Amino acid sequence: LIIEYLKDIMPLPAKESAAFFVRAKQVLQAVVYGVIVTALAQGLAGAVGWRIVGLPSPVFFGALMALFAMIPFLGTALVWVPGALYLFYMSETTQGVVLLAWGVLVVSMVDSLLRPIFISGGGKVHLLIVFIGVIGGLAAWGILGLFMGPLVVTLFVFLLESYRTMWKSFFVSR
Repeated sequence: LIIEYLKDIMPLPAKESAAFFVRAKQVLQAVVYGVIVTALAQGLAGAVGWRIVGLPSPVFFGALMALFAMIPFLGTALVWVPGALYLFYMSETTQGVVLLAWGVLVVSMVDSLLRPIFISGGGKVHLLIVFIGVIGGLAAWGILGLFMGPLVVTLFVFLLESYRTMWKSFFVSR
């Protein structure tokens, strides 16, 4: 019902309007896929680090990291930082440093590298546009910005491309 209303008020010809909504669906699916796959990859990387330092239950804590990976900025650190602090408390300084380094250099980088790649590939969008959308979305809307940022930026670019195409065809037809 809402989509039909939006199609009716869209200031584009029917063909471009339909293409806009197809594009919106593609991008939204790519964003959801990117967030989920990246969270699973972060959980796996976190579980490996957990196992390397010898902490118990790496599968459980890896799953917990995958779940927390959906929280912007803090995310997986809500799991691996307490793990490292526990190791420091238990006088396992080397393992604590290793877990901190693993969390910063491996687990956090998985998010920074994979999420934009998965989103850009599935949504057929340039990687830089997705990156700008994720950062801007997080700044503007918090966790909802993970989804809204890339969607809004990508659809804006699509509208600009549609406008350019219509403008060129207007002058060619004259």
